[in-house]
Amino acid sequence: MKKWYANQPLPPLHADGNLDLLREDNSPLTALFASRTCPGSLLLPALDTAVLFRDNEQIVISGFHSPLEQECLQILLRGSQPLIVCPARSIHSMRVPGWWKQAMEKKRLLVLSKFPREKQRTSKALARERNQLVAALADTVLIIHASPAGQISSLAANAIKHDKKVFALDAKENNHLFRQGALPWIVGEGA
Repeated sequence: MKKWYANQPLPPLHADGNLDLLREDNSPLTALFASRTCPGSLLLPALDTAVLFRDNEQIVISGFHSPLEQECLQILLRGSQPLIVCPARSIHSMRVPGWWKQAMEKKRLLVLSKFPREKQRTSKALARERNQLVAALADTVLIIHASPAGQISSLAANAIKHDKKVFALDAKENNHLFRQGALPWIVGEGA
């Protein structure tokens, strides 16, 4: 199984789907993050990246919560590669959306959460914890865009501190991430 930051064991997790997707030999996992608001100039490169991941059968892990992350999920679900979705809430009473069911049936989708049954509503605090889990499980982190003082910028700094390979789309809107130590992601070139 994967390890948490600094080789600490993972917290207890709740899962629905194919747990084998977390095995070490299924690496590399790429975490995908995009702030809720994203400059229009980054939309096409983000969607092109999702198509590249789909076509290269890259395993992607994300909360798939922001509008752009959801668009990327729709593209990724059209492929055959495994995906890991991490909601910022408990999955105990969560109904799997119909458009995820085919991927679940083909054992290429895992829904994963660290939250107990009583955490039924998404909140900023739970989203922050979920994002930390996603980054910790991933081998590589790709940030489409992060607001300069936002949660994902802080997450990037923490991931870099823990020696994660962190990339951001190569755009001036992500210069603050490059100053933190993120590497430029040029669509088509990859990591």
